[in-house]
Amino acid sequence: AMAPKPAQKNVWPPKAEEFLYVPNIIDYFRVVSLVYAMYGSKESDWHFVTWYSVSYLLDAIDGEAARYFNQCSKLGYYLDMVIDRISSSLALYKAAMCLHNPLLKLGLLSCIIFVEILAHGVVMYFGEVLKKHQKEMGGEFAIVRLYLGSKMGLAFGCICYEAMLLAIIVNMVP
Repeated sequence: AMAPKPAQKNVWPPKAEEFLYVPNIIDYFRVVSLVYAMYGSKESDWHFVTWYSVSYLLDAIDGEAARYFNQCSKLGYYLDMVIDRISSSLALYKAAMCLHNPLLKLGLLSCIIFVEILAHGVVMYFGEVLKKHQKEMGGEFAIVRLYLGSKMGLAFGCICYEAMLLAIIVNMVP
């Protein structure tokens, strides 16, 4: 069974001090990194990849910081989820624009709508309705347990997905 996530503090609206929680400040830097990634991306795909990767590395530590400082909050949960969706959508869009095959391009652009917006939106909605963290849902499916039940499995899946998109962006795939 998957380990339950720590309870989030408070409900909505967040208290003023939650905006200054360490993990939320890390998320603000993620946004700055993504803006900077897009700002110079027309001149260099490597500029995008570098600053996107900075944002991705910050994403890897915000949750750990929340648990370490006992600063889990609903605001942090939503900041992380929304920034994740924006981040992945930017990478999917950028990768799609680098492809010449119209079907592959359409496939990546479709992922923005069907995976990043619709699927994650449904998961967030049901998480609220069921009062469960997204990582506590779907445990009856072996693939979900493999992906979410192990930090190594989750890291492997996420890194491979991101590496594929970034490789497309810097033209490292045939």
